Amino acid sequence: MRSVAGKVFVFPYFVDLSKIGRLFETVGRNMVTLITVFIIVVIYTCLAVWAFKRRNIDETNRDKVIVLPDNDPFDKVCYLVTVYTGTWPGSGTSADVFFRLIGSFDQSDIHLLKHPKYKTFHRDEVDTFLVTTKTDLGDLHSVRFWHNNAGNSPNWYLSRVKVENLYNKQVWYFMCRKWFATNKDGGVLDRTFLAPNHDTYVDKKDFFAVQLSAGLKCNHLWFSVFARVIQSSFTRLQRLSCCFALLMSSLLTSIVLFHRERESNKQDIYLLQSFMVGIESSLINVPVQIILTSLFKYAKQETVTPTYAPYHNILQYLENEENRCINQWLVRMSNAQPRDWRERLQRWYLLEGSVISSGDNYNIMSESQSLKSSTASLNCVLPSYLTEATFTEDVDENVVKDKKETNERQQNKPQGPLAKVDVIKNFLPKITPMLFTNSKEVVLSWWCVYVAWCFIIICISISGFFIILYGLSYGTELSLKWLFASTVSVFQTLLIVQPIKIACISAISSFRKRRYSNLPWPSSTKLLEIDMGEVPQNLDEMQSRHSELIRARKSKTYKPLGDDEITTMMRRDAIKTKAFIFLKDIVIHFIFLGLVLHIAYSNDHTRAFYYKKFIKSKFSADLSTVDAIDPFYLWMNSKALPLLHDPSNPPFVSEINSIIVGLARIRQIRAKRGKVHCIIKDSSVFSTMIRTRRCQPKYAEEQEEKNNYNNSWETVDHVTSEENIRTYTGWFYESNSFPWDYESYGEQHVYGTGGYTVYFFPTVSMENSSQKLLDLKTNNWLDGNTWAVILELTVYNPDVNLFCAISVVFEASPFGDINGVVSVKPFSMITLDKLFNSDILVNFVFVLFLIVYLTEECITMIREKKRYIRKMNNHINFGLKSVFLVTVGLQISMFYKSSEMLNFYNLHKESFIPLHVMSSHDETFQITVGFLFFFTVLKTLRYAKFVYVVRLAQSTIIVELPGICSIAIVLLVFFLIYTAFGHLAFGQQDVNFNNYLHAAETVLSYCVLSFQKAEFTSNFLLAAFYLSTFMLVMVCILINLFQSVIILSYEKMKRPVYEDPSDEAEVVFFLVQKLRLIFYSLIGKKVTENEFKSFNGLIYGHPEKMEDNSIGLNTKDINGKKIPYILI
Repeated sequence: MRSVAGKVFVFPYFVDLSKIGRLFETVGRNMVTLITVFIIVVIYTCLAVWAFKRRNIDETNRDKVIVLPDNDPFDKVCYLVTVYTGTWPGSGTSADVFFRLIGSFDQSDIHLLKHPKYKTFHRDEVDTFLVTTKTDLGDLHSVRFWHNNAGNSPNWYLSRVKVENLYNKQVWYFMCRKWFATNKDGGVLDRTFLAPNHDTYVDKKDFFAVQLSAGLKCNHLWFSVFARVIQSSFTRLQRLSCCFALLMSSLLTSIVLFHRERESNKQDIYLLQSFMVGIESSLINVPVQIILTSLFKYAKQETVTPTYAPYHNILQYLENEENRCINQWLVRMSNAQPRDWRERLQRWYLLEGSVISSGDNYNIMSESQSLKSSTASLNCVLPSYLTEATFTEDVDENVVKDKKETNERQQNKPQGPLAKVDVIKNFLPKITPMLFTNSKEVVLSWWCVYVAWCFIIICISISGFFIILYGLSYGTELSLKWLFASTVSVFQTLLIVQPIKIACISAISSFRKRRYSNLPWPSSTKLLEIDMGEVPQNLDEMQSRHSELIRARKSKTYKPLGDDEITTMMRRDAIKTKAFIFLKDIVIHFIFLGLVLHIAYSNDHTRAFYYKKFIKSKFSADLSTVDAIDPFYLWMNSKALPLLHDPSNPPFVSEINSIIVGLARIRQIRAKRGKVHCIIKDSSVFSTMIRTRRCQPKYAEEQEEKNNYNNSWETVDHVTSEENIRTYTGWFYESNSFPWDYESYGEQHVYGTGGYTVYFFPTVSMENSSQKLLDLKTNNWLDGNTWAVILELTVYNPDVNLFCAISVVFEASPFGDINGVVSVKPFSMITLDKLFNSDILVNFVFVLFLIVYLTEECITMIREKKRYIRKMNNHINFGLKSVFLVTVGLQISMFYKSSEMLNFYNLHKESFIPLHVMSSHDETFQITVGFLFFFTVLKTLRYAKFVYVVRLAQSTIIVELPGICSIAIVLLVFFLIYTAFGHLAFGQQDVNFNNYLHAAETVLSYCVLSFQKAEFTSNFLLAAFYLSTFMLVMVCILINLFQSVIILSYEKMKRPVYEDPSDEAEVVFFLVQKLRLIFYSLIGKKVTENEFKSFNGLIYGHPEKMEDNSIGLNTKDINGKKIPYILI
């Protein structure tokens, strides 16, 4: 165990720095590390340029507040509504989202959360809106969202919502986590969410999901580089640079740890070492990551005061002696009641800014913000860390006036600009004490950012130099191995280490009870920018905007969709979903069909056919002359042995251009010796006849002879199979000594693999084999107890890469003669290690399809339960996937047996090789593939149901199935009657009826009006009666009746009765319509309704007009139910 651990754990390798010059002289022979570093630097440069350009976009979109265009100018109260779109694929929406706040006092107007300058509701995005109301709504208890399901991707997943009263700083949280979609989550587009109580805890699953999503978005260093908006001061370029430095550091660590792998030549140890290199390099780089991210994240940012910040603007005016009149303007503004939410918001900002500046240690200019403001239109920069501060505005003017006079009397004359602002405070509405709470955070000095950048530059430079240096010392081969190990390390960090770390932290955090305020909401250290440049300034504009909003909110646009509209949209979306599923299924199905065709036709069946035909013709020559024992020996000596021996090039057989694999053999299957009891023994006449002759033994496995004999059929013992092969000493019974079993088929029986064997060696002279045959004949190897003699061998043709298992079975018939049958089965044999990469990929995809298909079918069976057996498509799918499973099992078995056969051949080349096992297996596999192809094509017809004629034919068969089955049963009965009659009447005289199978084949040919087997050799009158009655009953009546039932039902189904088209028809019509619109838009042509008429006929058909006598009340059978309809 210690030795294995010592090999697996990798220790650093030190390079000799005194040999740097020599190493760099070899850079031309090993450029792996140099090219790798160069590519990484180029990629980083391109991404850095992109990240730098995205910086302004990030700053603009970070914590932006969108002032809704439909805010009423005369509203008084402002709310900040922060909406979190989910992270699921397709969570973003293109629809128009509407919103309403519902409080204890009142409810807000309906607002459209949309702005022409901003794109909102993207996936995993946070959007903040400034929403105004006429009055304070009180304590919010619910919020309502809906959308109009418009656009290309209207589905929307709402994660959570935060609503904040901008004046009293009261906050409400709403956990939503629901889909607004017609095809998901119940198809609801209008939802109302209730505000939880203050003492309510967040569900642990919801907290974990939100925390994990926020962690992957913000804390995963690699993923956050490509986030849509960077919300923190840790910029995109800084994150990218940290990733680049960590990557270079990881590569350096892995290449330093890689030298020890030279000592390992075993593949398993190499893989373990590569894995450990990745783990060790990841662990070593964790401190580097923590240092870099901490320096960037916690460094204090430089304070840059915005040039056009409103508070800065006011101070500038107050310091100017010529603009002291601004004080009077501010006093007048503070005495007057605010006309609208804009003035109220500006006054509130002046109050907040003056309080902060007069004595508190908070800096509202902690972020550099680009603000658009002027003396006519003031933008308000709101410090969000003031969310804990509260103040109230007294609406009673008398109280305000009394309070103002009291303050004037108590205050001394102000000194300095800030004191002048304090004067302004005295004229503002009543103010409650402002309480600030600020959590202590770790803040580093501002120069830590420059330290981090220096650290990154040093890390990249040193890492790049030593990576190239170590690569030159390792050589090309080991450098490539290092590249693999380093790739493993990077992907471990990217896809395994960091996601697992974030998931673990989120899981641990979710164990504690959390309130809604503990969820990741906007940070309390950022400034919110509210651009009010488009807010109406004068009274006329405000009145015009107010009138427009009243009319808009009364229109249909601001109202939720009705049930009918939602039903129509659900149907439309369902068609879109079905179209996607249809396209996916048909593409996957045709890919699978291509794989089946590739598997089925991977062998050249044409060549196999001609190879089989050629070899069979060679071994069938003069086979019909073998009808006794002597002709058998003559055929073996004159026909078989010349095919087994090629004196010029053994064991290559020139006459059939093939090589004999192993040895050829003949084996005898014989009955046990002893008296055989005949079947007929009751009659004395037959008994007298039987005494003069011995009966033929009947074949049975338990009656088979299995003892060992010498060449005079005398019993011997202790004879092995190897002795029987090498030295011919007698008749040795060989049972199945192979790990495989196969069968030999004759005309009368099926025989196993055992028997008394004689081997022929293709590498020796033909005279040796002829002498064996002569000895067999001389010693009466064949006698009356012989049941069968089988000649077996396997040949291989390298030109066509085909094996061929040959069996010639000679059987002794009960009539005393011998019948010979030739069986030739060509097949191919390929092991996995001999496959091409493309073939391996095809087989892998084939197995992958099997796993997916079986999983899908199991899910369907569990979901549908009893309804599963009622659908014809399910039966076809079940048959397809069952045959598919058998096919894959047979294919895997063929690969396994092929490897075993080749290993057996390499160990036993001077033995008989039972490749007949592979021929039988290959034959079974080809039949199974044929059934697989049949079910696959049958399933293809399901996708043709969009054609009206196909649906009509299917409906016809379903409707008339009882009648079709009844007539089919009658046809089957008469078929069996005529088959039995033909066999009984003509079986002894006519070869076409000599057994029941031939009789059935003949009658079936008559049913299809093929009378090639209508030649009778006797009983012509009976034959004429047989054919005439068959023509009358079967052809003229039953078969025509069967056809007429189907045709009449088909015509009946074409009546103009409205039926819902199939899903396939709607889907194909939708797809064709979309494709045609796209095509016509590209060529600039307009689509007319007449363009689709021909295609409509193909999809929906052209019902034929009925005659006048069909007009009126009619009925029609649809799925076993009589449906009444009226033709007018």
